[in-house]
Amino acid sequence: MTVIYRILCSALKRSTHLERCREAGYRVARVPTVVSDDGRTYLTYVNAILDHRRGKRFVYLPAYSGADSLNEHAARVWENLGYEVRPVDCTTCYRHFGTLRCLVNVLRRDR
Repeated sequence: MTVIYRILCSALKRSTHLERCREAGYRVARVPTVVSDDGRTYLTYVNAILDHRRGKRFVYLPAYSGADSLNEHAARVWENLGYEVRPVDCTTCYRHFGTLRCLVNVLRRDR
């Protein structure tokens, strides 16, 4: 019962935040998230790296082994936002409480 209650409360909070963002004029794109049984680790597709070069937009998107349909759905969401998707396997690192964006710092390069 407690787990279901937590999930419902979490969904309600997200719904409230979603509406506030829309009211403020933001466009909201929903992507899948899977919370593990421990409640501390999850598969996420927003912990990504965005890159803009030579007039093109790229997203280095976390991907997870065994979650093919979720990976594909998340990739479509990002593609619909105008990004070229470059998947990066994060199957082993998400278990350590972070994914792709958590693994990098600042990438410096010549323009």
